[in-house]
Order: sequence, then structure tokens, then C-alpha cells
Amino acid sequence: MDRHALNAHILIALAALFCSGCVDLRQEIVLHEDNTGTFTVTGAIPAGVYRTHAQDSRWTQWLDPGTMGAICSEEPSIELETCRVFQRDGKYYLRLEGKMKDAKAALATTILGGFKVVTTAEGMEITLDLPGPEKTPDAPVMAPHKPTAKHIESLVAGMRLDLTIEVPNEVIATSAPFKRGKAVRWVFDANKDPAFLHTPPQIRLVAR
Repeated sequence: MDRHALNAHILIALAALFCSGCVDLRQEIVLHEDNTGTFTVTGAIPAGVYRTHAQDSRWTQWLDPGTMGAICSEEPSIELETCRVFQRDGKYYLRLEGKMKDAKAALATTILGGFKVVTTAEGMEITLDLPGPEKTPDAPVMAPHKPTAKHIESLVAGMRLDLTIEVPNEVIATSAPFKRGKAVRWVFDANKDPAFLHTPPQIRLVAR
């Protein structure tokens, strides 16, 4: 498969990996004043689900450090330091850690989620528009690298997304329900909030 075809929104791609609704995604982003920063992305799936799909290379290559490392190496704004797969507590994990040499550009990449970063009169505004079914046209079943409405509907049945962003200065406004100092956090759990599918939550942060 063309590597560029794999380079889809990592949150959706990892989740669409196993459409059983058992995916736990955690993303931590730390921004510095000089437009650099660090990131950590961790995806976890039950070992049984992984084994069920082990013969389907279209999906399991997302849990291949070589493939993910190659994808990240194509982004000049990202310096990948760790890319590993491990098993613990009955789950398989993919963990990506690295530096953002150009944070604004790195956050806009599909690897880190496709965040939109703009400079406003108040400071810096970061937003992310999570795709819902109404914004995602269906694609042929044999094109699993393309997130579709049906893929999203199946994966969010039990998906949990934990996102933390830490800024170097004061947080002025945010849609995040949790805030501690310069860090804000969103936790989306489709098991607890079925509306996650039809009304994707707003991710917005304004900082100086």
C-alpha cells in the first residue's frame, strides 16, 4: 500500500484499525515559547482483537514501528524519538514520542491530529474539528485507510480519547472541562456519551 495513503488522521486511523470499539487513545502535547515542543501518542487495543486481525496487514501495519517511523520521518517539523509496540495487561500498545521542531506545523500534520493553530489579538488559538459521519463520505469497503462514516460509527462505539495540551503561558479560554495551571485536558468516552458519534465535541484553546 502507498505509504502516503496510510498517512491519515492518526486518531481516526488507529481507531479505525480495529472497528470493535475497544480502542483507547491518549495524546499529550507540550508547547514551548519558541514554537517548539514535545508530544506523546499512545494507542491501546485488547490483545484478542489484535490477534483476530493479525493476518490483515492493512491494519496491523499501524502497529509496526518501521511503518510508523517511516511516516513520521517524512514530516520535517517532527523529530521522532520513540516508536515502539509492546504488550501489557492484556493489551497491545503503540507509543510515539518526539519533539516538535516547528510546533505550529507539527500540530497541523495528520500525525498529531491536524490541529489548526492561528495567532489572534489575544494570543494563540488552537482548534481541532473532529470529523463526524455527516462530514465523512463513504468509501469502498476495501479502502480501510480512508476513514468513512461507517468506519467511524463502528469505532466510536467504545472509543476513549484522552487529550492534554500544555501551553507556555496563560490559558485565556478553552472548551476543555479540565484545567490545571497551563495544561488543559479533554476526555471523550463514547461508552459514557453516545452523542460523541453524531455531535463531535469542540476542541478549542486560546492562550497568550
